[in-house]
Amino acid sequence: MKQKHGAASQSLVQGDPLKDRRAHSLRAIGLALIFSIASGGLARAETPARGLPDKSFPESVTSTRDGALYVGSFNLGGVLKIAPDGKTEQLVKPGANGSRSTLGVLADEKSGTLYVCSNDLSAMGVEGPGDGKGASLKTFDLQTGAAKGSFALKDPKSFCNDIALGSDGTAYVTDSFAPYVYNLKPGATALDVWASDPALAPAKDGVGLDGIAAGRTAISMSPPTFRRSCSGSRSRMARQAASPS
Repeated sequence: MKQKHGAASQSLVQGDPLKDRRAHSLRAIGLALIFSIASGGLARAETPARGLPDKSFPESVTSTRDGALYVGSFNLGGVLKIAPDGKTEQLVKPGANGSRSTLGVLADEKSGTLYVCSNDLSAMGVEGPGDGKGASLKTFDLQTGAAKGSFALKDPKSFCNDIALGSDGTAYVTDSFAPYVYNLKPGATALDVWASDPALAPAKDGVGLDGIAAGRTAISMSPPTFRRSCSGSRSRMARQAASPS
């Protein structure tokens, strides 16, 4: 499970096949969410944490400065919002904005946007809501959950996994099944391929790029066998990715 606050991200699962990642997520989500909410409750004498729906299989969680958590779902789709007092609401309904299974989520308070990675996982036995095909980045209003935009990843085999936000408001997106890193600049109507290189392709027995984080001068990605911080030109980034850790 990936837990992120604002533009920062942390990947807790790297390099496992998708089935293993789903199982790991199921085991990890209870501990992570209970710790996140319950520890805050101990500090501020808030109400106890509330559980998530059965078989939701969360893969990623993001937070805002007030302590609210936003959680996607492999199996059910949509995004749940858990308030600091433990109250849970369905901020983004399953299937909203053409979404399917929801993976990476990222809250951007500055623009009031919730970024969500949506994927059709039916070929893997996970039906999810709706019937849309392929992978896409969906955007929603952070307060109301209303749909804002939908941006398809280019490859039929693409798998939208994680999102990071640059200081200029540009969103960066990893593709776990194709050797691409995308970006979406503020006001853009489509994703651009920010970087592509064979070194970013998925392993034969697993997935490729996973977590991503953006700093002021660097983009850090988490593939199965390496973690590199990359700045400067795209070709330089590719060379760093190909070099041993």
